[in-house]
Amino acid sequence: MFLARDFSNLEYLTGKLVGVVVAFLVLNVISMFICMLIHLFASSFKFNVGLYLFYLLTVSLPALLFMSGLAFMMKIWIKFRFFAFTVLVIFFLLSLFVFSTKALGVFDCMASRVPHIFSSMVGHPAMGSYLLHRLVFVLVGVGCFVISVYGFKRLPNNIGRSRRLGVVGLVFVLLGFLTGWLYWLPHQVMRETRSDWIAIQKKYDAYPKVKIDQHEIKYDIHGEKILAHSVISVRNSNSFRVDTVIFYLNPSLEITSVTAGNCDLNFTRNQQIVEIEKSLYPDERSELELSYSGAIDPQICYLDISPERYDEQEQDELFACYGKKFVFTGKAFTLLTPEALWYPVSKPVTELMNPYVNTSEYTDYTLTVVPAQGNTIVSQGELTVSGDTSYFTNNRKLQGITLISGQF
Repeated sequence: MFLARDFSNLEYLTGKLVGVVVAFLVLNVISMFICMLIHLFASSFKFNVGLYLFYLLTVSLPALLFMSGLAFMMKIWIKFRFFAFTVLVIFFLLSLFVFSTKALGVFDCMASRVPHIFSSMVGHPAMGSYLLHRLVFVLVGVGCFVISVYGFKRLPNNIGRSRRLGVVGLVFVLLGFLTGWLYWLPHQVMRETRSDWIAIQKKYDAYPKVKIDQHEIKYDIHGEKILAHSVISVRNSNSFRVDTVIFYLNPSLEITSVTAGNCDLNFTRNQQIVEIEKSLYPDERSELELSYSGAIDPQICYLDISPERYDEQEQDELFACYGKKFVFTGKAFTLLTPEALWYPVSKPVTELMNPYVNTSEYTDYTLTVVPAQGNTIVSQGELTVSGDTSYFTNNRKLQGITLISGQF
């Protein structure tokens, strides 16, 4: 059979690719329109046409480009079409049901296990990494298509140009692999970081600690960063003298000052550990003041659970992956729990050396919050509002304190 047409191989196969992609996109748009009608007339959820377009462009289109490019390459390079079709179907099923649970779903062309469901309160769970994931399949799909043009069994108009297309296709595929590695790399770094934090906490869990009787926290919301000041009343409940007061604090928070009375105290940081040079005799009390600021690193939360459990994503159905976040900071919404170590404590929420023993201490907490304009503050205790400042006082001691701020 002769394919004699007055256009190049690239133009010929591009026309076929566009025809396939447009046909499937039309079907997607029709199904999307039906869903929009159901949404408008049979659902109480808020309608947003932008979300439909977002998923069309970030889920359907990259998957179409990837599977079409892969199909073109398989058809060109594998002579037996039935075998090529079988390989494609098997790969798609493996991608959907097996590969989606491996390596953060980097091989999941439909993003079925990648967090992508919008929240009406906090938006997308991880927009940057999600778009990076979808770019992987766009690049690999385009690369596979260009490689299929290079291997197309038809005399090219320009042999040199055909060879260059093969190189370009390979470059696109390699860029796709590089993008996938960049998508996966932060996860590996996070695992190594959490492993280091676990080792540090296990080391310091055995150190003697002081008891916190009272803790006054002043918290000021400045976008993604916090500005806080703690006044901590500590007591040496041990039967021996301690020369160092140890606190646990989120490793991303920078301590700007530590004082006792009018005297500055020397301190050292070892990730989440704060060691303050302060001697206390048995049953001796002291009042320490710490000023600290910065962002909150959510990866410090729940060091007691396994990496596999930590990586699990919340998912209701096959294509509804909500993801999970342990910390939210910002003017629109803030959620800080004791597990985030957003204020200094003398004992972690869970001691890794004795995870099944409750070693938490009870402290008299007072919280002062200067929120973003128009936000409502929620925390434990009795609320008193004065101007733009909210005060929370408790009539009983607590194991920890939580802060929520938002427009609700």
